[in-house]
Amino acid sequence: MVGRRWVWGALAAAGLLLIARGVRAQDPAQAEGPLLIEPNAPSSQEESAVPVLPRKPAESPRKAPPAPAAAVKAEPARRWDGYAAESARTATRLPPDEREARGFLRAAAMHGRLEAEASRLARARGRTPGVLAFSDSVLEYRETADAELQHLLHARGMALPMMDNAQRKALNRLGRSQGAKFDRQYVELVGPEQQRVAVQNYERALAAATDPALKAWIERQLPLLRQQEEAARQLAGGESRRGRADGVRPASWPTERPALR
Repeated sequence: MVGRRWVWGALAAAGLLLIARGVRAQDPAQAEGPLLIEPNAPSSQEESAVPVLPRKPAESPRKAPPAPAAAVKAEPARRWDGYAAESARTATRLPPDEREARGFLRAAAMHGRLEAEASRLARARGRTPGVLAFSDSVLEYRETADAELQHLLHARGMALPMMDNAQRKALNRLGRSQGAKFDRQYVELVGPEQQRVAVQNYERALAAATDPALKAWIERQLPLLRQQEEAARQLAGGESRRGRADGVRPASWPTERPALR
């Protein structure tokens, strides 16, 4: 009896064990252990069907753009009419000798600019050896004289003046010429008559000058100008035998002095 009871008890225990294993096989959740629920997991199938958008990271505060710099009011361009603005305001208070010196310097600068521009054209378009040689000598002289002349103008607060209307027209007529006609017009424009007038104006300015720097500069220029006048006479003598140019007006030295206000 005891042996049978033990056998039946062992069979019952084995049966219970088989039943437990079958139940666990049907429920995989229990077979794998307790279900761990994530804190953010959806609570139902409907909630799990809704896509969960990722959270947008917090934006760092944008820096305010720098304030635009205060607009600088543009200063109107100064207008130069041969004299600095301060010189124009104080012209009436200048002594007569200084006003005379300024008028001479302005006229001398205009004369030199026309000579240089005409000689550059002659170097490129001239045909006769005399015209080419004379234009080279004029440009060589003007390179040194004009630099010193510009220094004298700046020392008085004056700007380098432009050519007047008569000079510009004469230069334009020269620029439209070619060949032998160009050579004749060039000689007429910067020839002996214009050189003679220039020498007279320098001599007159030397007699009236009181500024030592201006006086010394004129004294250095006069011998060179007299040599240039003589070279222009020789050049004109050769060109006169070839015929004179028509319709060319000498305009090398300004005839009108600027009005000082």
